[in-house]
Amino acid sequence: MLHLLKHWANPDRIGVCRPKGAKAGALAVRWVGIALRRDSSPAPSEGGFALIEVVVSALIAVTVAGGVMSLLNVSGRAGAELRHRSQAYSIAQEDQARLRGLQVTSLIGISEPPRPVTVGNTTYQVVSRGKFVNDKTAELSCSEGTGSADYIQIGSEVTWPTLKKDRKAVLIESIVTPPTGSLDPTRGTLVVNAVNAKGTPISAVGVTGTGPSTFTSSTDATGCAIFPNIPEGNYTVTPSYAAGFVNKDGEAPVAKTQGVTGGGTSTLRLEYDQAGTLDVGFSVRNYSGTIVASKADSIVYVNNQMKVAQKTMGSPGGTEKTSFAITPLYPFATSAYTVFAGCAKNDPEASEAKPSALVPAAGSTSATVRLHPLYVNVWTGRNSSNKGSAFSAADVWIRDDECSSALRRFATNSSGQLDDPGFPWSRYDVCADNQSSSSPRRQRYFDVDVKNLNGTTLNFYLGSGTSSASETGSCS
Repeated sequence: MLHLLKHWANPDRIGVCRPKGAKAGALAVRWVGIALRRDSSPAPSEGGFALIEVVVSALIAVTVAGGVMSLLNVSGRAGAELRHRSQAYSIAQEDQARLRGLQVTSLIGISEPPRPVTVGNTTYQVVSRGKFVNDKTAELSCSEGTGSADYIQIGSEVTWPTLKKDRKAVLIESIVTPPTGSLDPTRGTLVVNAVNAKGTPISAVGVTGTGPSTFTSSTDATGCAIFPNIPEGNYTVTPSYAAGFVNKDGEAPVAKTQGVTGGGTSTLRLEYDQAGTLDVGFSVRNYSGTIVASKADSIVYVNNQMKVAQKTMGSPGGTEKTSFAITPLYPFATSAYTVFAGCAKNDPEASEAKPSALVPAAGSTSATVRLHPLYVNVWTGRNSSNKGSAFSAADVWIRDDECSSALRRFATNSSGQLDDPGFPWSRYDVCADNQSSSSPRRQRYFDVDVKNLNGTTLNFYLGSGTSSASETGSCS
């Protein structure tokens, strides 16, 4: 545009267009005016851009206004939160002053329900607590052993309706030292500490005590129930757990006796947890060498953390089962249960690996016991060179020399063998007879070690004749 103005304003360039007799520069001025008027009219596309500029400006203005309003809103909420927290702190301070005005004996173990305090339009909830603190450890006296309550820790916790779950309540804690002689030297404190197998505190365990005085309460979030300022002497303490809790021996909670010494703190530790289950199955190498499922009549489970190291389920010589569900069992955190078949004397000890498993709380796990094969073969012949055929329905008596002479009795199948050759690790007396009442014949083996997972084989020949390995009579 500047270039055009210079062009039209130059008299030398427009002189050919000046009429005769016209003054110099007159025509140039008129043409320049025409050019200016023509260029000052906006093009159609420039009007569209102007509209877009107005819309964008409006959007920016709205966005900025919204941000400002949000900032003001957040600032308002933050200010309200600060006001609530400041007021709650003042209420907590007042509660601390109130607690310090109470008698020392009233502060010991105090646990008041929430107390409402209304300020303006807001109702605050105040919870007051008091607990013994051991001066040696500077920790709450909820640990096993004995000690003295050197001072009392008091706490005031304040909450309000708009307090968010992810924000902490206002809490003020301080200590109160009992004046000398303010506590009766013939009275002491009993602390009951409830934990599970992992040492985790258990809350809401009911505790009732009888003795020189009576008391009742329940454990808090730290697993503690504190009974302060009670007469010295022996107390019977009865815990109340939910169904399914057992001690280390798999027994339900029972009452315990705990002594309280005047001027001291005694702690009773309760170790119970939800019972678990160990499902035990059995396997054996059959006559063809294949590992198959088996049966047993009894099992022993062992854990060195139990008071009774070994316990038996079932009865040697009794009814055989494909599996046993051992329950209730205490879910030791790091101590596994070991199992084997038979009675306590059937323990393979270090001669072979025994299955073991950690039992989960309120859950179950499984283990499989490998039984020791006793391959019994009964023949109709008289000896190994004259076997004859397989003796079906022969009567086989197997007596366990290690397990109170437990007797197991079987009948051979059509192959002259036992349907299930699996037995506990032990030494046996084995006898087979033909179950004949008119001409009974039997053969016996004594002190047979069945202690090999690959199997022990016994052959019986019940045929009659001078060369027969059997003798007259039955196994009974």
